[in-house]
Amino acid sequence: MSQKQAISCQLSSIKFKQALAKANNVLSSHPVSLTAVKGNLYLQFSTNIQFDGSRGKKFRSKYSVAKLLGVHKCADTAENVAIALEEALKLSRRLLSSTFSWDDYSFWIPSAKLPPHLKQKLASSHICQELIAEYKDYYWATHDFSTPEAAYRSTRGWQKTYLPFLQKLPTEGIFNENAILQALQAYKVNSRTRQQAISRLKGLANYHGIKINWDKFQYSGKLASKKARELSEEEIIAGWQNIKQYQPKRGKKSKYQDLFAWMYGMMAVYGLRNHETLNIQNLTQPFKHPTINLILPAFNDPSNQDKVIYTYGKTGDRLQALPYPLAWIKLFELENIP
Repeated sequence: MSQKQAISCQLSSIKFKQALAKANNVLSSHPVSLTAVKGNLYLQFSTNIQFDGSRGKKFRSKYSVAKLLGVHKCADTAENVAIALEEALKLSRRLLSSTFSWDDYSFWIPSAKLPPHLKQKLASSHICQELIAEYKDYYWATHDFSTPEAAYRSTRGWQKTYLPFLQKLPTEGIFNENAILQALQAYKVNSRTRQQAISRLKGLANYHGIKINWDKFQYSGKLASKKARELSEEEIIAGWQNIKQYQPKRGKKSKYQDLFAWMYGMMAVYGLRNHETLNIQNLTQPFKHPTINLILPAFNDPSNQDKVIYTYGKTGDRLQALPYPLAWIKLFELENIP
């Protein structure tokens, strides 16, 4: 900073302090005062009018002039003191004439303390971006971030299951039925993804107390389901090779890469689900069948030539024999259990 700029800043600071002192001198006989905190101006006053309009215990606090004016910041300059003084006098007249109502100053009320009628009023006039930001704060406050693993899951949950749908809303637009229609245009009418989007948007609306007629967005027909395409043997083998031989451009291979390839191979050969693969009872040691007189050798035991396994899942226990094709046991190196 040059000497000229330093002098200018000092003069500006002196003018501001003088203006603030004069303003508070004017307000000395009023129930409102002005103060400056970290470069922003605030009004201070006491009232026994509660946020819901009832009367109760008197409380005093300071309130941002910037929020009152609808700007990002009301800096500490002499010009802004004059503006703040004018607003303070208006507020004082309302307090003295008993016409003050928090309905006219709802932007000063903390979100958690908003009465229902003001929450509805504010939400209907808030832009989508602001509503999403508040909803994100609520999500963060109600999910587990106590450990790195929990924080990862919670963060991923927001990024994968909430944000993609909420971002379809018009950023600077008002959250209403038109905004919802605009967001849903990105999805097919009878798709499950659209139903997920409606669910997330409904959660946003419910949190902010916005009443929406969701019936008009629901699809009454049967939801479309994607028809699975059966993979060829060549594609299945290529999939395993891609996992096994994957080499990142930077850094080392994942320590779980061999495990991923093994899991893929077992699921491909036996037609298992992932949890059924993890529940194989005779993977590395013999297993006695619980209902019949049969002892199964371990999966990786050479005597288990048919590679019979015993596992269980959501549909119950089952004996899985003769994997197809049997040659894939060696091709996918499945006997080398990670």
